[in-house]
Amino acid sequence: MINLFQKARGMMGLALTPAEFRDCVAEAFRRRHPAASVARVGGDEIRVELPGGEESVLHLSRAYEIHRAAPRDLSVLIDDLLSMLSPIEIASADELVVLAGSFSFGADEPDLGPLRRPLVGGLAAVVALDKPESYVYPPADELRAGLSLDDGELWERALRNTRERLGVEPVPLIPEQILLIQTDDGLASGLLALDDFWDSPELTASGPLAVAAPYQTEVHIAPQGDGQSVERLRKALTEAGGPFFLTDVLLVRDDGRWRPA
Repeated sequence: MINLFQKARGMMGLALTPAEFRDCVAEAFRRRHPAASVARVGGDEIRVELPGGEESVLHLSRAYEIHRAAPRDLSVLIDDLLSMLSPIEIASADELVVLAGSFSFGADEPDLGPLRRPLVGGLAAVVALDKPESYVYPPADELRAGLSLDDGELWERALRNTRERLGVEPVPLIPEQILLIQTDDGLASGLLALDDFWDSPELTASGPLAVAAPYQTEVHIAPQGDGQSVERLRKALTEAGGPFFLTDVLLVRDDGRWRPA
């Protein structure tokens, strides 16, 4: 989907050119839907025709500005764009999960974008569908209609599914050690939305927590008062980048709330 050269540029914080960005989106859609017809139009438009003749048009100028502001989020942004173009089958509430991401594309049009809640800084908790090939992010109004659930019910089911799939229980932290929670996919990021995990007696006994989530696949936890471990978290964040990149901001969990360190 993204070649090694583009990955390297993203890790260094360098944005693609508008043409490279458009070509990345077009190629990513071709790989996901080989039978579709994808045409580049001008410098900032892609037209997609799916089997059966259904056509979608995606204007990329605003998405490109988001990419320029946060080049390391390229993989996540492209997945978000593809979700807007791809036909999404909304079949079962069992597929609902919560992931964390920047997901700034479409933020000013809540019903056209995925169902989301702010977490901390530029991060949001977002309701997704866990499909065999990838996570997809249906528009909020389509989720409500497709599953006949209101927002509260969608969040309740998505959070419960996420908790069950992660299967992670809070444990007391060990001094001078960092607790790592890791998954092969992006589900680890959903842990940031599970308040009952972070507010458990096992974790709150250590006082405020320092948390690094450099990738959607990893969450690192240490007591904020453990200076040596906190410095190790900061170092890991400075080196983060590439696929599944989430944030290079050190987070603090204190008194049931998130804040940047």
